[in-house]
Amino acid sequence: MGSLSILYADDDEDDCLIFREILADLQFTGKVAIVNDGKQAMVKVNLGTNHITHFFLDINMPYKNGIECLDEIRLMEIYKVTPIIMLTSEVDQKSIDKCFKKGASRYMVKPNSFLKFKVMMNTILTTDSENFREHVKTNFLIS
Repeated sequence: MGSLSILYADDDEDDCLIFREILADLQFTGKVAIVNDGKQAMVKVNLGTNHITHFFLDINMPYKNGIECLDEIRLMEIYKVTPIIMLTSEVDQKSIDKCFKKGASRYMVKPNSFLKFKVMMNTILTTDSENFREHVKTNFLIS
């Protein structure tokens, strides 16, 4: 996991802290940028100082939501097939369908359990990014 570069965008400070703790528990040694809204996320993306290998975007954020970020990121040639995991606290079929159609790699419902969240993150971060290119609905929802 050392060569990975993550951008995590979420306006919930507790979720950001939990994400950091999970990465520490997983002994993640790659690069991590954590931002609190979609506007900040796109500033990081557009700066281009690090090639991002995994995006984690909360759907409901201020200034620019995760779906708007997804749209902008997928327009960039360099990120056409990069894993983009959409994060939410609830299952909403309209939102799932929208994210799938717009090219998200996965739709992840944030679990209430730290251990379950850690297992989900470990699975995502240890999955070969080639596996995210297969855009099928059967493995899209992670809950």
